[in-house]
Amino acid sequence: MKSKLNLDLKVVDSARQHAANIAHDMQDFIDRHTTVSTERTIVRLLGIDGVDEVDTPLANCIVDHLKEAGALPTGAAYWIGNAIVQTGKAPQEIAEEVAAGTLELHKLPTCSVEEAAEALKAEYESKLKNADKEVEAILSEARQKALKNEAKIIDEAKLEASRIILVIISPPRPITSLIFSGLIIIVSILGAYLDNSFLGSGNTDSITSKISKRASLA
Repeated sequence: MKSKLNLDLKVVDSARQHAANIAHDMQDFIDRHTTVSTERTIVRLLGIDGVDEVDTPLANCIVDHLKEAGALPTGAAYWIGNAIVQTGKAPQEIAEEVAAGTLELHKLPTCSVEEAAEALKAEYESKLKNADKEVEAILSEARQKALKNEAKIIDEAKLEASRIILVIISPPRPITSLIFSGLIIIVSILGAYLDNSFLGSGNTDSITSKISKRASLA
């Protein structure tokens, strides 16, 4: 096959092979090396927390312990998983014993990487279940509070609605006063929404006429 750029394809293939070899060697180097900060992060992700008697984080104690023993390149996760397999203890308890100097991770019998990974997986799944229970408990409490608040709001709304209905049906009792001046009567009514209202002139004339008749008969 001829290159459109007039390149020697054998040279291109050779360059690709050399690049692949370099990448493989670099990955192999990376796999065999790690950093203290990376391992500390991994230890914390495994659920190890707290400090020792001199306030050194337990994650630091684990990593420093493995580094001094020359076992850090294998990875803290493996050693903790192996300790779970060999002792049956949880990561937090393992870390506390390492910090106290009563447990040396690199001196324990060793299991396969797969067994260590399986032990860590079981521990992780257990923590997830506990987390789910905590979340459900929090949600349940929140639901109970919401229901109580809902009932309170509904009761207050009903009370306010009843008060409004009472005002509409039976407004505050009006104050009626009669003012006589000769044959003229004015009725002034103070109601729920109007300061005062007056009887129409037609009604006034009717009342005045009746009063006049009664006065003449008297």
